Amino acid sequence: MKTPQALLIGLALVAAAIWLRSGPAPAQAGPEAPGFLPGFLLVADTQIARAWRLNTATGAISACVMRGDAAVCSPWTE
Repeated sequence: MKTPQALLIGLALVAAAIWLRSGPAPAQAGPEAPGFLPGFLLVADTQIARAWRLNTATGAISACVMRGDAAVCSPWTE
């Protein structure tokens, strides 16, 4: 292998490593996440403006829909 080929392959490997490293960031799921509430899980469907809340301690659920700029949520299940 000649020096120019080795340099080209080396640069290609570095570029591939940078490209793979700059992929999508992992979702924030820990206490440092904005709006994180321990013991609760939120699942949202942005296409129909609906979300479901789950209390992981009790298993209670609640559904929410968007009405203008505010979320309107159903009462928690028993």
